[in-house]
Amino acid sequence: MRPVHLSLAGLQSYREKQEVDFAKLSDAGVFGIFGPTGSGKSSILDAMTLALYGKVERAPGGTQGIINQMETTCSVAFTFELSGAGRTDRYRVERSYKRSGDASVTQSITRLVQLEATGPVVLADKAKEVDARIQQILGLSMQDFTRAVVLPQGKFAEFLSLKGVERRHMLERLFHLEQYGDALGARVGAGVREADMAVKQAEAEQLGLGNASEEALKEAALHLEQAEAAAAEARTRLQSAEHEAADKRALWKLLQEREELEQESLRLSLERHGMEADEARLRLAVQAQRVSHFLQEWTEAAKERDQAALALEEAERQHSRQTERCGAIREEYGAAQKQLAEEEGPLGERLSNVRQAMALHEELAGVCRSMEEASGYAEGLARMEKETAERLAREQERYGKALALQQELKARLAGLSILSGRREQLQQAVLAVHKLENAGQQAAAAEEELQTARLQSRTLLEAGNKAKEAQEQSRRLLEELAGQSVSLANRLEELAAAAEELERLAAAGEEEEQKREREELRRSLAGQLARDLKDGEPCPVCGSLSHPVHVASEAAGGSPQNASAAEGNPPSGAEAARWRRLLMDAKDLGLSARAKSKALQAERDQLVQVPDADGRMAQPEVAAALQHHDANPPLLLETEGRLAACREGLAGLEREADRWSRDLRNAAARLRQEETAMAEYIARQAAAQSAEEAVSGRVAAARQLVEEEEQSWTLSYPGLLPGEAAAQWAELQEELRLQEELMARLAKADPVLEDMSGKLKQLQEEAAGHERERIAADARVQGFASGAEERRAKLLQLLGAPLPQKETAELLDSLTARLREIKEREAFLRRELELRQAELNDADRRLAAARQARLSADSALDRAKSHGERELAASGFESAEQASAAILSEEAIRTLEARITGYKEAQLKLKSAIDAVNGQIGTRRLTQAEWEQCEAALAEARQADEAALAQKARALRDMEELHRRHERWLAIEEKRQEAAGRLRNLQKLQTVLRGNAFVEFMAMEQLLQVSRAASERLSQLTRRRYALETDSTGGFIIRDDANGGLRRPVSTLSGGETFLTSLSLALALSAQIQLNGKHPLEFFFLDEGFGTLDPELLETVVHSLEKLHMERLTVGVISHVPELKSRLPRRLVVHPAEAAGAGSRIAYETL
Repeated sequence: MRPVHLSLAGLQSYREKQEVDFAKLSDAGVFGIFGPTGSGKSSILDAMTLALYGKVERAPGGTQGIINQMETTCSVAFTFELSGAGRTDRYRVERSYKRSGDASVTQSITRLVQLEATGPVVLADKAKEVDARIQQILGLSMQDFTRAVVLPQGKFAEFLSLKGVERRHMLERLFHLEQYGDALGARVGAGVREADMAVKQAEAEQLGLGNASEEALKEAALHLEQAEAAAAEARTRLQSAEHEAADKRALWKLLQEREELEQESLRLSLERHGMEADEARLRLAVQAQRVSHFLQEWTEAAKERDQAALALEEAERQHSRQTERCGAIREEYGAAQKQLAEEEGPLGERLSNVRQAMALHEELAGVCRSMEEASGYAEGLARMEKETAERLAREQERYGKALALQQELKARLAGLSILSGRREQLQQAVLAVHKLENAGQQAAAAEEELQTARLQSRTLLEAGNKAKEAQEQSRRLLEELAGQSVSLANRLEELAAAAEELERLAAAGEEEEQKREREELRRSLAGQLARDLKDGEPCPVCGSLSHPVHVASEAAGGSPQNASAAEGNPPSGAEAARWRRLLMDAKDLGLSARAKSKALQAERDQLVQVPDADGRMAQPEVAAALQHHDANPPLLLETEGRLAACREGLAGLEREADRWSRDLRNAAARLRQEETAMAEYIARQAAAQSAEEAVSGRVAAARQLVEEEEQSWTLSYPGLLPGEAAAQWAELQEELRLQEELMARLAKADPVLEDMSGKLKQLQEEAAGHERERIAADARVQGFASGAEERRAKLLQLLGAPLPQKETAELLDSLTARLREIKEREAFLRRELELRQAELNDADRRLAAARQARLSADSALDRAKSHGERELAASGFESAEQASAAILSEEAIRTLEARITGYKEAQLKLKSAIDAVNGQIGTRRLTQAEWEQCEAALAEARQADEAALAQKARALRDMEELHRRHERWLAIEEKRQEAAGRLRNLQKLQTVLRGNAFVEFMAMEQLLQVSRAASERLSQLTRRRYALETDSTGGFIIRDDANGGLRRPVSTLSGGETFLTSLSLALALSAQIQLNGKHPLEFFFLDEGFGTLDPELLETVVHSLEKLHMERLTVGVISHVPELKSRLPRRLVVHPAEAAGAGSRIAYETL
C-alpha cells in the first residue's frame, strides 16, 4: 500500500481544508512531519484511519469529539495505491461527518471510488459497505493498520523492556496468534467430535446390516444349491409335459383347421346362384359398352345445339344494350366540348389577377409582422428603461443601509471578548463528562450482556434436561422393541417346529401311499391270474391242477366284470406326487422360518441388549399345524390345508418382522442422534458458563472504570458538577458563535459594498443604453407602416374590392377548381365514348359468331342421331334407355370379373387344402376331453416349475443380499478404522493444544524471527558493535561484540542506545507485519522524538532510513527535533491553531 493524497477539514485542530500530497513527499524515500507539540501532527494519521475505517483510535467511541469546536462538520478524503501482480490499482475513500450533539457525530457521506483510466467507478456508497470493501481490499483491520503503518512514540521501547510473558501476549495481538489458540482448539475439538461421530455411525451401520458373516454366506449357498436342484427337476418334468402337449396341440390344430375348411366349402356352395347372376350382368355390360360411344356423341350433340341457341339469344341482347349506351355518351361529350370552349378564356385571365393579389397579401402580412415586432420591441425598451430607473433608485437606497449596518457590526464586535483559558478548561471538562458517560454506558452494556449470558445458560440447561428426557424415552422404546423381538422369534421357532411336523407327516403320507399303490398292483395281478386259471390246467406260478382260491374269489363276488374294472383303472400315482410336493414345501417353509428367526435375533443382538424372554406360547399361525398330532395317518387334503395355514402365518410373521426391523433401526438412529445432541448441549453449557465468567470479569472492570472516572472528575474539577459543564460550555459556544458570526459578517461587508457600488454604475450605463435603443425602434415602426399602405392600394387595383387574404385565397381555389372541373369532365367523356365504341364493335363480332355456331350445332345433331339408331338396332337393344341402363363402369366390370374369377379359384384351393389336411391327420383321433386333460397336465407342470424357480430366485436374492451386506460391512469396517485412526491423531493434537502452549510456541517463534531481523539492523546502526538476542524466558539481551561478545541486560543501555535498539525492533516488527497481507505496504510512519541521539548517531539513523527506500519502503518521521528537520530533504510543516480561531495549517518545505 502506498498513500497518494490526503485532504481533511474540520478535524480536531484543523478547520479549513488542508491537503497532503504524499507523492511529492515520498520521492526521496524519507520525509518528516514537523511542528510544535499539539500542533496537529498526529491528526494527519487520525485522518487516514478515519477515512479508511471511520474511526479515530484515540477518540472515545471512535468518533466522539473529532470535529473542531468551531465547526459543525468535518470531512476527509484519502487516495492510495495497491501494487502487485504486475498492476497498480488506485482508490479514493471519502467520509463526511456532522455534529449531532456536544461531542457525538453522525456520518453523512461515505463513498469508495476506484480511479480507472476510463473514469472513476463507485464501489460502495454506504458506511457498512465501504468498511467491508476496505477490509477486503487491504486485508487489514483497523488494529492491524495502526500496528503496521502507524508506529506510535514509545511503543517499541516498551516492547523492548517488557517481560517475556507480556511480550508474548503483545506478539499474539500484533500477529493474530489467537487463531492458533481457542480458534484452532475449537476446530480440533470439532474434528474430534466429527471423527467420533463417524466411528459411532460406522459401528451403528454395521449393527444395522445384521448377520453378514462367512457362516451365513455358506448357509445361504447351501440353500441356493438345494433350490437349484429342485428347479432343475421341475424343469425336466415341464419339458416332458411340453413335448407331449406340442404333439397333441399340432393334431388338435389340424382337426380345427379341417373343420374350418369344411365350413368354408359350405359357404361357397351357397354363393353359386349369385355368381351366375353376376355372369349374366357382365355379358350385357360388354354388349352395351360397344354402342356407348355412339350414344354419348348423340347426347353431346344435343347439348351443344341447346347451348348455341342460348348463346345467340345472349349476343343479341348485349348488342342492343351497347348500341343504346354509345349514343347517350356521344351526346354528353358534345355538350362538354361546347362548355369548355366558352369558359376557359375568362377563367384564365381572372386566375392570373387573383394569383398576383395573393403574392401581395403575403408581402403585406410580412410587413405587418415586422411592424408588430418592432412596435413590441420599442414598448419593451420603454418598460426596461422604466424598470432600470426604478432598480437604480432601490440600489442607491440599499447602498446607504449597508454602510449603516457595517458601522453597527463593528460597534457590536468591539463589545465581545472571550478568555481562551476558560474555553480550554470547559472543553476538557466536556470531554471528561463524555468519558464518564461512556464508562457508565459500557458498564450498563456489560450488565446487560451478563444478564443475556445467564439467560442463555438457563435456556441451555432446560434444553439439556429435555434432551436427556428424550434420550431416556428412546432408550426405553428400544428396550421395548427388543422384548417384542423375543416374542416374535419364539413364534417363528414354533412355526418352524410346525413345519418340521408337517414334513414328518408328509413323509409318512408318501410312504403310506406308495404301500397302498403296491398292494393294489399286487391284487390286480393276482385277480388277473386267477381269472385266467381253468380246472385241470396247471397254474403258471405253482403248477397245481387244483385252484380253490379261484373258486373262493368267485364266491366272494369277484366277477369277471369287476376284474375288468380293476384292470381298466390302475393306480395313477397322482396322490404320491402331491405328497412329495407337500414334503418339499414343508422343508422350504421350515428353512425360511429358521432363517428369519436367526436374522431377527442377530439384528436384535447387534443393536440392543436382549431382555429376559417370556414364556413360549403357541400362536394362531401354527395352531392349524399342531392339531391332530396323533399316530393315525393324516389325510392329504387336511395336511395341505395345514401347510397353507402355515404359509399364511409365515407371511404375516415376515411382515411383522420387517415392520419391527424398521422400528428398531429408527429407534436406534434416534437414540444415537439424541446422544449426539446431548453431548453438544453439554459442550454448549460449558462454553456458556465460560462466557458468563468472562462477562462477569468485564462487568467488574467496567464498574471499576466508572469509579476511576468519577474520582478523576472530583480531583480535576472540584467546584464543577458534571451536569453544569455542558450548560456552561453551551453558553460559551453561543458567545463564540455570535463572535464568529459578527466577524464573518464584517468580513463579507466590504466585498458587498464594493459590489453594490459597481452595480450602481452599471445600472446608470444600462439606463442610457435603453433610451438610445428605444428611439431607433420607433423609427423602424414608421418605415414598416408606409410599406403596408402601398401594398393595400395595389391589392384594391387587382381585385376591384378590398378582399382580405383568406377570401382571396378562397376565390383562387374556387376559380382553379371550376376550370379543372370543366377540363376533367371533357376528358372523362372522351375516354368513355372511346370505350363504349370499342365495346359496341366487340358485340357485333360476338353476334356474328353466335349465329354461325347455331347453324353448325343443328347439322352435328342430325348426323349423331342417325348413327346412334343404326348401332342400337345392330346390338339388339330396343331403345337407347335400355342400352344406357346396361352400361357399367370400367371399375364395376373389373370388380365383377375379379369376383367371378376369385370364386372359382377359391373352390379349387379349398378342395386342395381339405385333401392336404386329411393326408396329415391320417387315422389319428383326439377328443375335446383328451385335449383339455393334456393342457391341465401342462399347466400343473408349469406351476410347479414356476414355484421352483421362485424358490431358486428367492434363495439367489437372499444370497446376493447377504453378499452385498457382507461387502458393505467390510467397506464400513475400513472407513471405521480410518475414522478411528483420525480420531486418535486428533485426540493427541487436542492434548497438545490444551491451554496456550501452542500459542506461546508460535509467539516465541515469531519473536525469534523479529529478533534476528532487529539484530541485523542494530548491528548496522552501531557499526557491528551490538547485536540483539533472546534468552530462554523470551526476554531480550544485548550481545556486546566490541567486548568479546559479552551479554548484558537491555536495562544497561544508554538513552541513545535504547532508542537505536527500539528503532531496530520497530523496523523488523513492521516489516513482518507488512508481509502479512496480499500487497506490500511500502509505507509506514515512525512517531519517535529522536531527541536522545547525538548528531553522529542521528546521521547514521537517517542514512539507514534512507536506505529503506531501496527496499521499496517509504518512511514518514513525525518529530520536533530541529537537527532531524534540517537533515531531511522533504518536510511537511504543521502550524498550530491560532487563538483568534484559525485552525492548524500545513506547508511544504524542500531543500
